[in-house]
Amino acid sequence: MDYSTNLSSNGPIDVLTHPGLKADVKYIFSVTNTVPECIDPVEYSKAATKAIHNNSVSFGPYPPALGHEPLRDLLKSSVSKRRAIHCEPDDILITDGAGGALKMLVNAFIGPGDVVVAEQYTYLGTLRMLMEKGAEVIHSDIDADGLIPESLDNVISDLVSRNKKPKFILTIPVYQNPTGITLSSDRRQQILDIAIKYDIPIIENESYADFRIDGPELPHSIKSLDTDDLVIYVSSFTKLLGCSLRVGFMIAPKQVLELLEVRRPSHLAVVTVYEYLSEHYESHVTRVAEMLKARRDSMADALANYLPEADFTLPHGGMMMWIKMPEKINSWALLDEAVENDVKYNPGGVFRVQRDQNQFFRLTYSHNTPEEITTGIASLSQMLKKHLDS
Repeated sequence: MDYSTNLSSNGPIDVLTHPGLKADVKYIFSVTNTVPECIDPVEYSKAATKAIHNNSVSFGPYPPALGHEPLRDLLKSSVSKRRAIHCEPDDILITDGAGGALKMLVNAFIGPGDVVVAEQYTYLGTLRMLMEKGAEVIHSDIDADGLIPESLDNVISDLVSRNKKPKFILTIPVYQNPTGITLSSDRRQQILDIAIKYDIPIIENESYADFRIDGPELPHSIKSLDTDDLVIYVSSFTKLLGCSLRVGFMIAPKQVLELLEVRRPSHLAVVTVYEYLSEHYESHVTRVAEMLKARRDSMADALANYLPEADFTLPHGGMMMWIKMPEKINSWALLDEAVENDVKYNPGGVFRVQRDQNQFFRLTYSHNTPEEITTGIASLSQMLKKHLDS
């Protein structure tokens, strides 16, 4: 039986990607995995045991519609302290990671031809979701301080003049994926003012807000400035605690939460995350920052030593570096050769609808050890230099 002949005609639109991204290699600079050394099997086991002991009765029925109430109570306190967001537990929906939250929003509100404005480069997973739905994604320019308000206003004004008002403004304002840029404090209010001006909701994805390594304190979230129910806030513990746990959350107006077709995460994962975070949240964040600093610094040193042609800015947090190379380097075309050298990265084009801008590429530093990062960057640099010198 050839099941491909039975595929639904209403399935997702085929989106161009690079087959090399699925390759199995030693030096994985293409995925923002959880730092392996930060997964403490003893403490995770204690949390899971406690979760089962305290919640076994709740495993019989389906979990509450919004998710485990103690975790939502913890989140109310956490987002107030860490991101200056003041909300109630009933404003919070526990989700299957940030990706699950975004998938619910896309499924509920986006159809073929709908317009979404995103940053000049935007997270490949969300971009793929939107493209598979047939959405028209319009990129808006960024600089070292994030989205440029004047450019965003011009983009939206032009779209509105053509009766193509965007459904959403999509932004990753903290350690932006893929560029690592953090939107400045002044611009946050300006971006919100533009959203108010055109009555367009903002999806604010702060999945990397717990990953500050050094540098200035983070500006308050855009959601913290919102008094018009225009900001839908999404974040996650997936990268912090374990990609296989997949627990995230959304803070949104009640009407939005009521319109979603909710896909619940594993209740066991949710209650385990709660038990662990209730005792270890701050210490775990600190530990992750220490591990990421060593990896980031190793990557930066290796790039400086082995590939001085690489132009990048040292990120103050997150898990990635955004690399600009001379124009003769095409990161999309060269990925297969990198894979042959046991190295994988993300070509710049996967963060763009047009699949262009391939003199750029993204390197992630969360998966490999500092020593492995040095070796992997040396191997990648040797390959790239052959093309630079040709």
